[in-house]
Amino acid sequence: MTAWFGGSFFYNTGYYAYVNPYYVPTTTVVQYPVLNYSLPIQTTAVPPAATGPVEEAALSESEQARDAFYKGNYARALTKVDAALSKTPGDVVLHEFRALVLFAGQRYKEAAATLYAVLSVGPGWDWTTMIGLYPSEEVYERQLRALETYVHEHPSSPEGHFVLAYQYMTAEHPDAAAEQFERVVQLSPNDDVSKQMLTLLSGSDAGQPSPQSNLPPGPAASPRPADAESPPIARSSLIGSWSAPSPADGTVDLSLGNDGRFTWKFIQAGRTQSFAGKFDLAGNTLVLDYDNGGTMVAKLAAKGPDRFAFQMVGGPPNDPGLVFARAAGLR
Repeated sequence: MTAWFGGSFFYNTGYYAYVNPYYVPTTTVVQYPVLNYSLPIQTTAVPPAATGPVEEAALSESEQARDAFYKGNYARALTKVDAALSKTPGDVVLHEFRALVLFAGQRYKEAAATLYAVLSVGPGWDWTTMIGLYPSEEVYERQLRALETYVHEHPSSPEGHFVLAYQYMTAEHPDAAAEQFERVVQLSPNDDVSKQMLTLLSGSDAGQPSPQSNLPPGPAASPRPADAESPPIARSSLIGSWSAPSPADGTVDLSLGNDGRFTWKFIQAGRTQSFAGKFDLAGNTLVLDYDNGGTMVAKLAAKGPDRFAFQMVGGPPNDPGLVFARAAGLR
């Protein structure tokens, strides 16, 4: 998943749409602010100083959460991890730990919403990391068996399959994980994370999914608008202002200057997120180096004098990319 390299960056720029199919807003009164997983975890914000009071308080609370989890006090563990996240909401590791606490407490719908946000911006833990949080493998196995029972009793609930797929994947059982992700895609066609996880697992040594898959036919994959065979694009033809509709129900405005600088604006529901940096063009490959540290590499394909297709390198096979048109009156 290309987005892993930039965390929430590719959602913030409007290149990818983010929809969490498991998140349900809650009106329950809680001690700490309710975590809104309808939005991606913001990993691009500048973190607090490592020795600052906010970071130290969050570290203390996260350690208390881990201690409570180890002792089987999952209610306290959840309270403490929520306290830590109220101070450091961009800490993906803490969000993943929160999902584990919810899994241990058999709160699978909430665990799925949290995990979806985590796996949208990062690959997740390995087995050594996760099992190290438990006092023994037996404790984890009991919780896994409880989830398997839930999935057996609720076969049409995608959240159970999603959390189970994550557990199998983390425990290094890729075949079993792929089977569960495949079931999720059947039940929840708008779960893009499961689709991409299934693609990743299918390319592993676990082998390919069965060609007799029961997956419902999805929309026909759009032809890749840009590829390695596209002819080179003249730098001079790109200078100016461009606009493209975003898959996230907004608009992306891109300006490329003679000085090698660019600005990228994602406009959605009256809200604008702006980014700037340096760009370089080699043949039909455009590299955008953002001032905030992110990098986007895309293949371009001319669609006439005033249009070009823009597709990120390394994206999913059915990635439609963006199609930019020159802003009206600007050449």
